[in-house]
Amino acid sequence: MNVTTILPNYNHARFLNERMLSVLNQTYDRNEIIILDDCSSDDSKVIIEGFKGEGKIAQIGFNESNSGSPFKQWMKGIEMAKGDLIWIAETDDLADARFLEKIIPYFDDPEVVVVFTDCKIINEASDVVYGNNIWIHDPSLDIGFQRKSWEGLDFLENYNRYRNFISNASSAVFRKDAVDSTVLDKIQTFRYAGDWFFWNRLVLKGKVIFIPETLCNWRSHDASTRSIVDLTKDVDRLKEASRVIYETNKYMNVKPLMSNYDWLFTWWLNRYSYANLCKFNYIFPSLPFNRLYVRLYVKLASRTFKEVFFSLKRKFS
Repeated sequence: MNVTTILPNYNHARFLNERMLSVLNQTYDRNEIIILDDCSSDDSKVIIEGFKGEGKIAQIGFNESNSGSPFKQWMKGIEMAKGDLIWIAETDDLADARFLEKIIPYFDDPEVVVVFTDCKIINEASDVVYGNNIWIHDPSLDIGFQRKSWEGLDFLENYNRYRNFISNASSAVFRKDAVDSTVLDKIQTFRYAGDWFFWNRLVLKGKVIFIPETLCNWRSHDASTRSIVDLTKDVDRLKEASRVIYETNKYMNVKPLMSNYDWLFTWWLNRYSYANLCKFNYIFPSLPFNRLYVRLYVKLASRTFKEVFFSLKRKFS
């Protein structure tokens, strides 16, 4: 099978050389590469042009203005792709040289639409911070450490409607002919959670495979879409996540287990501060179900009580 690797880049110049080598050095040869730069303001263009002579690179594109959403680049790349399978290789991540070689054989089953792997979490210096993807091994809903196969609906109902288990796009390869053009149109309206929405629709087209090997490295850094930068961006992230949760559950029409959304509160309370308690958009965030607000305010009140208690204790001790 032929693979198209799409590298959507924006201001990742400091990671690009290392990333490009991890893609070019894949042991699976039937791989065309498309590089799309979203009008980076750093040295990305110079670095990308330095790879122009590489035979596997089929197309390079530079936007004249920033698109405003990484998922517009996804759509552009998917439409340009000639391969049977697609790998969205985010330009700040890395991959084992055998990543594609290990994944592609699973697509011999024509019902398989997406295969994803576990991954290590690395920092800006490429040092390993966590040996596995902690996002998919949270004790509240752990995907486990064994190879697994699901019918797409089962995977969505039991896992992915609660949290994005294909949280690192670079860890997945999917079948191009399973992609719905209407879904591509819709993910362009997202800035942060478009990938989650994309997977939730894609998996309904067939089987999903999870490989427990850590075949890629997911980089965490200040410029990544999941970093904590300011409350405004966090509000938008939560709003988009809530939108995906709400629309997915509405689409499925199956009653969800509310406790499986507790990660939303844990994530939100990581932004806790006395200053944020005075901000409307922190106290009244966007949540997918009204029932979740009660759980949020109980946890918020408990956290505030503890903060006040220990603050007074330190003051008078």
